[in-house]
This record gives sequence, structure tokens and C-alpha cells, in this order.
Amino acid sequence: MDLGGGRVIPVKDENPTLRTPYVTGLMILICVFVFVWVQPSATKSFDLPSEQETIEDIRFTYERAAIPCELSEGRPLTAAEITATIQGGDTEACIDRLGGDGISPFADKNIWLSVLVSMLLHAGWLHLFGNMLFLWIFGNNVEDQMGRFSFLL
Repeated sequence: MDLGGGRVIPVKDENPTLRTPYVTGLMILICVFVFVWVQPSATKSFDLPSEQETIEDIRFTYERAAIPCELSEGRPLTAAEITATIQGGDTEACIDRLGGDGISPFADKNIWLSVLVSMLLHAGWLHLFGNMLFLWIFGNNVEDQMGRFSFLL
């Protein structure tokens, strides 16, 4: 498979597809929609975000995105754990010593649904562009081989 003449960033592939990649196109549209209209504005700005935008972005992330600790513990992070993560950079903040039985500001968060939501979130324009480029170039081949329904699953 030629990935664009030895370039680091592929612009096309050599595998022709037999079907129009509708599911791949729909996934790209959904990701762009979520980035532009759902995610907080701090991720979309080319300038340094304001303090309020940063707070909004952090809140959005903890409220909706998948956090490995939550998945391994089977519960949302407590306020103490979130504080330890943000202020101290504590990567082991979900350990019970921080009050694993405390109150969570996002107690109604569905941690398993957050895994699916995280697939649609992007950290910035370059992240979105890179992922959508690779999804378009390689996703259409996978969709063509697997079939639309199997690819969607």
C-alpha cells in the first residue's frame, strides 16, 4: 500500500473501493459537528483561552469524557480526586486514600457512555483534521471490506 509517495502524512491510498463510504462520511460529519457546536470554545481558539474558557473546558472534560480512573473504579471521580488531578497533577488520584467514597460533582455521569462520547471529542483543530484525514483515507477501505453495518459497530 502506498501511503502517498513516502510522505509522513498520507493524502491518498491505492486501494479502490467498490461502495461509497457513507458511514465514514457520516462519522466525519458527526465529529466536526461535535467539535464546532458541542465542545467548549477553548479547544477551538487559536489564541490562549481566557480563565473562564479554561474552566469551562475542564468542566466539560470531567463531566463528559472517559477518564481511565473512572472506568477502572466503576464510578465518577470525587471532588477531592478531581482537585488532586488538576492542581497537583496526581495521576493516581482515584486511589481510595483521596476519598473514593466522597461526593462527586458529576454523580449522574454514565462512565461507560463517556467512552463513546470520547471518540467524538478532539483537543484542537489540528487533532480534528489529522484524525478526520486518516479516517477518510483508511476508514473507507475498512468500511468497504467489512460492510457498512459491521463497520459502524
